[in-house]
Amino acid sequence: MKRGKILIGFVLVLLLIGLASAGLLQEIRNALTGHATSQDTNVSVTITGVNQVNITVDNSTLTGGVTPIEGTSTTSEVFVTVCDPDGAGDIDDSSVTMDFVKAGETTRSNSSCDLVGDLDTYCANFTCEITTWYFDGSGAWTINVSANDLGNTTAVYNESFTFTMNQLKAMVIQPDQINWTGISPGSTDQKADNDPTVVNNTGNFDGTLNVTGLDLYGLTVTSEVFGVNNFTSGIADDCTGSGVYLANASQVLITSSDSNPGNLSAGGGAGQEELYYCIPNVPLLSSQQYTTDQIGSWTVSY
Repeated sequence: MKRGKILIGFVLVLLLIGLASAGLLQEIRNALTGHATSQDTNVSVTITGVNQVNITVDNSTLTGGVTPIEGTSTTSEVFVTVCDPDGAGDIDDSSVTMDFVKAGETTRSNSSCDLVGDLDTYCANFTCEITTWYFDGSGAWTINVSANDLGNTTAVYNESFTFTMNQLKAMVIQPDQINWTGISPGSTDQKADNDPTVVNNTGNFDGTLNVTGLDLYGLTVTSEVFGVNNFTSGIADDCTGSGVYLANASQVLITSSDSNPGNLSAGGGAGQEELYYCIPNVPLLSSQQYTTDQIGSWTVSY
């Protein structure tokens, strides 16, 4: 019986040694071949908040409105505070956008407002720069702001903020000289040699055109007058009565004219109106040149 116990113990020892040797051999084999049978795995879990962000707009920089600059753009800066009950770290900083919106006008946007920094544990400050143009319509514009949290589960648009785009009356006309050459007393329907006068709207005024004419005086016989009431002006290239007669030193509305605000660089007539001039009946005056030199030029205006 004692021998039997000894034999069983000896067998168990051999089995244990064999198992240990097998593990050792496997480790040696793994080291030689580079094949691992196990590997550690790192684990990370990020939980984003479920509460939507809140937006506050500081439009004090727009007090007094935005005044366009003739023929070019204007950049306005607006400050925004975004708060998240789940913490400022849950705000998607790249998601803060701003739009300037007005019906009938091109929306002006900043799709990536700049992070200024965290205000506190829950809020962050941003600055949004928006570029507007000289032809953007005057009146009330709405400021829309949106922002997301990192879970991209919320997007808040705030439409309660407005500002005023101020009106700018500005123009450049080409040419700035109107000529008639070689016309005879008593002739009819004499159009200007260098029509039309192109009125380029370099502001955002939306309205009609006026012409203020003055009598012309002779250069040789300076007392002789070519009355401005012999001239008409209109938007049609004809002398068939569509133009309106001018009056000395009086502002005359040009019927159906339109200041036509728009992007002049876009071409196609945007931002332009054309004026044509006619002498329906040339008065019986002496042969000489009559000009505006003596009492002043005519004026095209809004």
